[in-house]
Amino acid sequence: MRITEQQVRYVADLANLKLTEAEVNKFQADLDEILGHVDKLNEIDTSDVEPMAQVLYEAGETSTLRTDR
Repeated sequence: MRITEQQVRYVADLANLKLTEAEVNKFQADLDEILGHVDKLNEIDTSDVEPMAQVLYEAGETSTLRTDR
């Protein structure tokens, strides 16, 4: 595993989470699996793919964003 128990506990502390031992083990496995998927994505050659633009970037007044409260 690439993610250690100490790293899971550190992130949990940053988020003010109190995890049980079972939760630490579950998150350790889950986070390790996520990093495995990211490694697979990093293997893909995207050199010929143009960067995407923000969908609502030029929408202006027609955008469907809600008002901030």
